[in-house]
Amino acid sequence: MIDIFSQGEPQNVITVLANKDWRNQQQQFLLRQNQHATLLSLKLNIPGSIKNNDYLSNLFVQGYQQISKQLKLANCIVIDKVLQVKRATGPEAILVIDTTGEQLKKISIQFEDESKLGRIFDVDVITQNNTQLSRTQLGYSPRSCYVCGANAKVCARSQCHSMQLIKNFLNKIYRDEISQNEIKNNC
Repeated sequence: MIDIFSQGEPQNVITVLANKDWRNQQQQFLLRQNQHATLLSLKLNIPGSIKNNDYLSNLFVQGYQQISKQLKLANCIVIDKVLQVKRATGPEAILVIDTTGEQLKKISIQFEDESKLGRIFDVDVITQNNTQLSRTQLGYSPRSCYVCGANAKVCARSQCHSMQLIKNFLNKIYRDEISQNEIKNNC
């Protein structure tokens, strides 16, 4: 059985916070360069110290391809992007899209709620005035926990699920999504 956390370089809080600063700088630069566009920032929502390896990169790429298809179906035009699949702190993408923040947030909510891979992504929509749109601003319920279905922020804050339970869930997502795609591609 595959354990997607069996490899990778552990990251510490300092590195993760430095990466958050890097992401914010990238976002601000892209907003300045594209004054009438909206940003879509994607990363995996992976707890623990292992943030990237081949397994996690594969999960990210598959999810990235899924949301890219949704964007194309909605006639959203990607103007620019920063794609960093091999970052030690986890794969990330920042897309500059010619559409409204509301439309982009609705697409991201659909991805997060309806795709198994979308459930493990952290998808942020940032408008030109540097406002991050939330689900509740558009009348949607808060994000649900991918383990139990309760409010994800409450579960994360209270750490009500063991790290092993979360890892087991993520391993199952990998087996269900990536392994099945590999089988289909080899037939």
